[in-house]
Amino acid sequence: MSIHRSRNRQGGYLAATLGGAVVAIALATFNTYLGIIYVSKFMPNAELEGILPPLYGGVAGYWGGVVLGCWLGLRLGGYSNGRRTAIYLAWLFPLTILLLWFSTGFLTGKIVRVVGDQLAINLLRSLYIAVLIALPLLARFLVNRNIFKKSKD
Repeated sequence: MSIHRSRNRQGGYLAATLGGAVVAIALATFNTYLGIIYVSKFMPNAELEGILPPLYGGVAGYWGGVVLGCWLGLRLGGYSNGRRTAIYLAWLFPLTILLLWFSTGFLTGKIVRVVGDQLAINLLRSLYIAVLIALPLLARFLVNRNIFKKSKD
């Protein structure tokens, strides 16, 4: 762990992305598994509502994991503003999920007409994964460029 004052003022894109992805995948998988155990123990006769605990667990695990992993990767790498990057990422994640959720119906209709059902599902899945992996990059970019920093004027 880096205890010294950071000399790495800029950069940190790879550390933020890899840290976020690794911890997010691990935590999302663990939380989804806990959701499945919950359904099997406490909802044995569940039908469609049985998908909600694993789904909520996976999304919450990914959200918390990407924020924690991004902060941890930047902290261990000795980069500055890791906390601020994690806060930006914590705000960007739900906004991105809402945007993807609202655009799914529109995108699915357009892509299915062009390429077919299965390929459309694979394209949307790849798009969502790419966007979710790019979120730490965007948060780090916003922090490094001081986009939302208050001016002293």
